[in-house]
Amino acid sequence: MMKKIINFRFLFFLSVIIGALVLGICEIFRQNYFWGILSLIVFGAGALFVVFSENHKTFTAITLIISIVGAISAISAFCFWEGKDQKGEIIFTLTDQIYHDPDEITAIGKDIKVNGQKIKGKVQVYIALDNPSYLYNLRAGDKLLIYQGELSAISLKKSESVDNYVYHENIKYVLVCKEFDVRRYGGKPDILSSIRYRIKDIIFGNMPDQDAAGISYAMITGNRDFISSDIYRSYKTAGLAHILAVSGMNVSFLILCLSLITLKLKGKRVFKLVFLSVFIVFYCALCGFVPSVSRAGIMGIIMVICKTFGFRLDSLNSLGFAALVMLIIRPLYIYDLSFLLSFASMFSIICLYPPLAKLFEKALKGKLGGKIAQILAMTLSANIGVYPLMAGYFNSLSTYSLIANLVLLPLINVIFIALFSACVAAMILPFLEFLVVPTGWMLAFTNAATKFLSGLPYAEFIIFSLGGFYVLYYVIVFVLGGFVNVGKKPKALVSLILTAVLALSMVFSNKPSVFAQDFYTAYSIPYSSAGLAVYDNAKYFVGEINRYNYPKIRKELIKQRIRKVDYVIIVTPPRDPEALIDFCEDFSVQKIALVTDDWSLCDEIKVRTKKEVIQIFDGINYKINDIEIYSYSYKNKRLGTSVLISGKKFLYPLVKDPEDLEILNTLSFGCDVLVCGEFVRNIDYLIFLIYDCDIMEPNIINLKQSDNYTFLL
Repeated sequence: MMKKIINFRFLFFLSVIIGALVLGICEIFRQNYFWGILSLIVFGAGALFVVFSENHKTFTAITLIISIVGAISAISAFCFWEGKDQKGEIIFTLTDQIYHDPDEITAIGKDIKVNGQKIKGKVQVYIALDNPSYLYNLRAGDKLLIYQGELSAISLKKSESVDNYVYHENIKYVLVCKEFDVRRYGGKPDILSSIRYRIKDIIFGNMPDQDAAGISYAMITGNRDFISSDIYRSYKTAGLAHILAVSGMNVSFLILCLSLITLKLKGKRVFKLVFLSVFIVFYCALCGFVPSVSRAGIMGIIMVICKTFGFRLDSLNSLGFAALVMLIIRPLYIYDLSFLLSFASMFSIICLYPPLAKLFEKALKGKLGGKIAQILAMTLSANIGVYPLMAGYFNSLSTYSLIANLVLLPLINVIFIALFSACVAAMILPFLEFLVVPTGWMLAFTNAATKFLSGLPYAEFIIFSLGGFYVLYYVIVFVLGGFVNVGKKPKALVSLILTAVLALSMVFSNKPSVFAQDFYTAYSIPYSSAGLAVYDNAKYFVGEINRYNYPKIRKELIKQRIRKVDYVIIVTPPRDPEALIDFCEDFSVQKIALVTDDWSLCDEIKVRTKKEVIQIFDGINYKINDIEIYSYSYKNKRLGTSVLISGKKFLYPLVKDPEDLEILNTLSFGCDVLVCGEFVRNIDYLIFLIYDCDIMEPNIINLKQSDNYTFLL
């Protein structure tokens, strides 16, 4: 009966149940037992449905084998992926992922050897630079030697969320050292790094607009490290962040170009197949096998095979096969946004493009109208697929997302085709590099349009988690597609019921945690981590806000149902004003209090944040509603700042010298909560908060239920 209602696609449904199996095992390892058990129940029910729908021994055997392989792969990811801490002489080869800051170099190393023994995986390296530095112009292929270093193993089980970047890049270790400990030896980059360097030189050498160049490089190679935080935020707010990653469009255009090259090779089908497959795999490798391009590559090879041997291409089965391959090889991709967006958009296109195209073609007559209808149907169906994932991942809804995609996405597709063609031509004939210039102008226009849209009133709304209700959303998409054999009225009725359940579930999951109090207080300290301290039903945000930790801080605040922040109190000049500006915009901060003597800094923050800024001087008691702020100094030296909230004094020492701490303790008469980067003995306190800056995970501490303790961030 069920088989008559649903147009059954074995590989697609098999990929869904394997996804549920992998997710269930991973959630149990992460100690999220509710979702883990629920996912395994879905897997069991789905497996029975798949087996009994076909009632075929071959399909039953395939389901059993793939399930066992998928379970082993998921378990192995947690049990055997993690390495062990290593000490001694360390040598490794740099990849092309090298980022220079004035004070630090961040890079990824491969081919690691510790005391002459080869170690599996890669290492994330942080090198503190001297002034002046001799580690200039590092390139892929260079070898670095650290005589006495320590590799700290990264664990997937201990963090609250899977670090997709670390997992995808196979980074198993972290190494922190100083330039004095490093010895550099020259080397040659591999062929993929050389090509990426050449593409980078072509793009950045011919595009004066660095924002346009950064986006161009990301569109070709998938590397988004050269995109500024400001432009990334604009694309995210406008609902266009998905175009900053390599997509299936890249692979489709590559297949089209290569097919034209091999058009005259008649009668050599196998040669064409091998030729196209090799180039598709090569391009996937050039992009680092990111999930989106890997999915497109697998589906592209399947399409080429079908055309070569005259098979009928089934898009939904092809999508399912790609998912199976990727989940078996890399099971933790089940948490990767790029993986999820790629499959969700393609799934939605397969389901909704045909009915939407027919609908638009009725309204838009003629040949031109038909083309416009196809573009509208493709854009709208893809956006329907990615919208809930984008909203859930970024915890925000882009008001103008649909408009931005309908207007700008076709232009961006044209820009990519022109850019891709120009880069290929310039690599073959260097004197053709000037062809890249027009694409830079078009991208500069796109950036300006995106900034305009993101700057409009109410361009973005913060939302809370959608939880597991994504499933209902995609069930509705499947029902509305052409894979359910029921009439229009039953389809509409089922869709309406599921939509109502989804809406109620979203409302329930997004209700405020405290109804009587929708305003909270935030303040900052000069350390590189952040957490959320809770006292009496009031939430106080503690920790420095910077570009590295702000995404986690934002998710943590949203997770705690915090929609708005009253005040930000900054006890030392911020090192990263951009993150502070983002924070003030996202949480509608009313006032900023800054402890400083620098008038120009206050004016700069006031102009950039467009908020009221209160300058705090030493020795004067400032009151902001129910908060009191006092900055202590002695002999023109600032010792620290206290913040009095609800009768509790939070003290932030800015000095470490025991004598200065004694003076600070005397001036402040002790404190209720001492917030510091390390343990100090010369200040009286009731509760001690110590920040461990080596761990960047925000967490929550309930001050009411705790005594003196240390917590890690």
